[in-house]
Order: sequence, then C-alpha cells, then structure tokens
Amino acid sequence: MIKPTQKTAAAACEQMQQLDTEERDKLRVMIGHEQHNGWTSPEIEQAWQEKVQLRIRPLKSGAVHAIPAGDVLREAPQRAVSLHKWT
Repeated sequence: MIKPTQKTAAAACEQMQQLDTEERDKLRVMIGHEQHNGWTSPEIEQAWQEKVQLRIRPLKSGAVHAIPAGDVLREAPQRAVSLHKWT
C-alpha cells in the first residue's frame, strides 16, 4: 500500500478511488481547471464568463426554456433526416 503522504500519481490515484462519485467528479473538474489555467489570458477568461452570463440570463428570466439533453439527442436523427430532404 502507498502511504498517503507520498507525492506520486499512484498515491493520488489510490486516494481518489476512495472518494465517492460526486467528490471524484469535483476532483476531475479541479484537475482539468488546473491543467488549462495557464493556457488562457485573463481577457479570454473574462470573455468566456461574459458569454456564459449572456446565455444564462434568458434561462433564469424565463425568456427561453432549456430542452433536456435526452430530448435533443432523441430528436436529432429525425431532424437531420428532415433537413437533408430540403438540400
């Protein structure tokens, strides 16, 4: 068994496996953020945040309604076929 104080990928992986699913998902997001943190400038990060807010505001206000992903995925093949008929 690897000691928790060892700073190795194997030790981190072993500790990660002891987390519940929700905590593992949070850790994956945190690691992904760390990996990409240096790739963007503050200006790009700000632009993304503004874009996110532009998309969230209409949802929160009720001006638009989200369509569940399952519905979209179920209907996509049918819509693709109907679009193809017009080309």
